[in-house]
Amino acid sequence: MAHRMALIPVLGDPDAEAASWDDSRFGAFPLAGQQSHEFLDFLTWHGLTGFWLDWCRRQGLLDSLVPGAAERMQELDRAARASFLLQTHAMRQITQDFDEREILHLVFKGVATRMELYRVPHVRSASDIDLLINRADRGVVSEVLKSRGFVLAGDNASAHEETWQRGSVDIDLHWDVLAPGRTRYAMVPSLLEGRIRVSAGWRMSDEDTVAMMLLHPAVTKYVCSRHAGLNRVADIVHFVRHRTMDPELVAQRIRSTGLVGAAWATLTWLDLLLKPWPSNPEQAFLHSLRESLQLGRLRAAYLRRWIANDWPGRLEGRADGLVRIGFTLPFHDSLADVIRASTSRLGRNAGMGEPR
Repeated sequence: MAHRMALIPVLGDPDAEAASWDDSRFGAFPLAGQQSHEFLDFLTWHGLTGFWLDWCRRQGLLDSLVPGAAERMQELDRAARASFLLQTHAMRQITQDFDEREILHLVFKGVATRMELYRVPHVRSASDIDLLINRADRGVVSEVLKSRGFVLAGDNASAHEETWQRGSVDIDLHWDVLAPGRTRYAMVPSLLEGRIRVSAGWRMSDEDTVAMMLLHPAVTKYVCSRHAGLNRVADIVHFVRHRTMDPELVAQRIRSTGLVGAAWATLTWLDLLLKPWPSNPEQAFLHSLRESLQLGRLRAAYLRRWIANDWPGRLEGRADGLVRIGFTLPFHDSLADVIRASTSRLGRNAGMGEPR
């Protein structure tokens, strides 16, 4: 219930007038009652406070909030605005430096699309910049980042990414979008080849963006665990709303990875979240895409049961091994895919202990 309620102002048209809160449909306004601070904690965890603050301002509801709520949201908003400006500046520097050196790269996830999707871009806060490059360019990329004042951070135990920091700006540098072995082929070359130029810099093509929005949270965040932020749901819905795509082309991208089950699981979770909303073009697109990615009856029923019962969320942190084996291995589309992913993970665990 909290998930659906949290999305009500978020999934509206950001360019339209804010619709009034419908008590008869949604229940009492959640930031004006006894559970307001708990609900605000929930919004903060899922990266939605900026959306709600913007919506409450347009509604004239800030005075209706419980004492301290508006001030807390405004403080978070100021921090998000400052982070947005610093991240945008860093991305422009990186784009300029990499383009001058002809280094193929792109930005993905939230920072890559928020300037296209949201009337006030900084409401879509992001903890870091996700940057994708070819593995062969790691050396020259490292030198460029150092020249811009970034420092390598962390223990660098991952087989496909590392973190660079400059003050409060973090860059997650990836040379693969998922852990090695998860997909049937190395995705990075085709993703970089199909990249497009937008205001934020370079990002994936529209079809690749949607495919990754569905695959990445399934594999890395277990679809509906507490780490699968609802701001990602907002990104998917608004991206599909703003862009024109053929769902079959997106389906082709997903099928080629051998992870149809992962995308199908994310689409099933979205379907459960979006049920209260009237049918609209983006829901029709997502439904059509899910129909194109039909699983076998038993696998579909099995994954749906995990999602409907929120077992990934309940078990995460207590039985992660069970979630990885029982939930994410069935994302793979063949026994060969399962063997490849399992063997690769065992090799990583033996060598460096990389998670997921």
